[in-house]
Amino acid sequence: MPHCQDHENELLAGLHERPVVKAEPSGGTSVPSAGTRRPPGDPVDHPAHYTMHPSGVECIQITEHMNFCRGNAVKYIWRAGIKGSAKDDLRKAVWYLQRDIARLDALSGPPAAAYVAEEAAKACDQAAIAHHALTGD
Repeated sequence: MPHCQDHENELLAGLHERPVVKAEPSGGTSVPSAGTRRPPGDPVDHPAHYTMHPSGVECIQITEHMNFCRGNAVKYIWRAGIKGSAKDDLRKAVWYLQRDIARLDALSGPPAAAYVAEEAAKACDQAAIAHHALTGD
């Protein structure tokens, strides 16, 4: 069985080569041919702060596989402090997590909410540790 770090490195290598999805005038989207990359520093499609994470991976490459609230929570944790107050960004992440917990409460009652709250707390702790390691805050 491969080591977790090996799997993570494979995943990250693949994410760096993700094609650009472009909007078509018809309202649809198209994926350019293989090998097309986002131009570095493009202020609309590839702003510099999108790849400031030490991995070089854009947050959207991870969050597009999550629901809206969880994806936004991860986005605010991922980029906490890059464009403003890290504390405000982390508060926004918590707001989105609480909203998702409320959604799960409405769907399945308190047992699911307790589990999600515990998982969210773990994620917030891990994000705080990672943020501190990156910024010293």
